Amino acid sequence: MSIENGFEQSNDAEILCNNLHNQIADDPHWSDINCAKMEAEDAGLISKFTSGELSDDDIDERMDELREVDRNNQKDSSYVLAALLKNKLIASKYWEKRGGRGEKEARS
Repeated sequence: MSIENGFEQSNDAEILCNNLHNQIADDPHWSDINCAKMEAEDAGLISKFTSGELSDDDIDERMDELREVDRNNQKDSSYVLAALLKNKLIASKYWEKRGGRGEKEARS
């Protein structure tokens, strides 16, 4: 049973990653992200991002988890995804403060 659950979670993570990639494909970080290597934790970040609920703390926590197991480099898809989402979150906050594009537009 746990093997099936693990497969479903990783499959969900890969699907969410591919969907996000289709939405923001113009970001150059995507060249370093392999959606097939996404984990359940990454799926959680993507879900929160697309629903507008992602916080800096969520991203920092994930990046800390990856640092603890020496996966904090540009070759790790999970780490690059977290960095990409952090950049998108910063841009979204910037545009929100400027009163320019709305949060939804900053995400694309």
